[in-house]
Amino acid sequence: MDPALEALLTGLIDYAGLFPPAKLAMGPAIATYLADRKGPHASLLARFICPASRLGELAPLLPAEESVVLSILVANPGELPGLRTFLDAQASRVDLGGIETKLPADPAAAGAFARDFASAARDAGLPAVPLAFEAGFAGDWRAPAAAVAKALTAVPGAMLKIRCGGEKPAAFPSPLQLACAVAACRDAGLPFKATAGLHHPVRGVRSEAGVTMHGFLNVFGGAVLARVHRLADTRLAEILASEDRRAFWVRAGRFGWGGLSAAAAEIARARESLATSFGSCSFAEPTADLSALGLLPGAAS
Repeated sequence: MDPALEALLTGLIDYAGLFPPAKLAMGPAIATYLADRKGPHASLLARFICPASRLGELAPLLPAEESVVLSILVANPGELPGLRTFLDAQASRVDLGGIETKLPADPAAAGAFARDFASAARDAGLPAVPLAFEAGFAGDWRAPAAAVAKALTAVPGAMLKIRCGGEKPAAFPSPLQLACAVAACRDAGLPFKATAGLHHPVRGVRSEAGVTMHGFLNVFGGAVLARVHRLADTRLAEILASEDRRAFWVRAGRFGWGGLSAAAAEIARARESLATSFGSCSFAEPTADLSALGLLPGAAS
């Protein structure tokens, strides 16, 4: 794999097979994750996403011979002490890779909520891990995304979780809305992760959703280029809106879109500090598409 592509794709996908549209039962979901960790594209796979309310189902299915990296979805701070109990009971079989939760609808309440949540996590004795706070925006995302991103920078380990799709067409933000959120994170020095709707590398109309879906090369490649070249959100939106697979290229240790490019070291820094990962209910679908584009060898796992 070209070093630039390796930097862009390594650890990019958090497996969310428990969630729609896949909505697998716990047994098949964890079995799929464990199999893909041994598959030909294992380097792309990061965490297994599990709701805190379902950790009891997961516990008896955890393998004894290896440790599963979890990102745990918490509905409210009251679930945090239970995470500590679970981690103590499964100490040799799990690593906590992150905690995810939703912010209040009012952007002005984001900072206080995130500070209180982080404090509750510390009080519960949980290790210092990334805390992904999902925000919901409507209309013009520029001002609220900037306000939330700025507020989250005051919370150690915080990142913004950006929803890129859902079960209904209205859940898919426009390229400009999404660009405003990514640019807000870049400008605030805040990492983000993405969720929902990113099954395919390049943006396009998908029959399974009946809507134009964002591409993860658009989002994460665009975020990298926006950081390296300090792109305005309107310019980033052009990358996010691109449906031309030929516009994206990888060669000689660089990833690019059109005339913009970034070297492997720049991509690695952008992945670490800005564009971290995305949750996907399928791992086979993204890797199969990348293989079809000639960016991965062989068939998907």
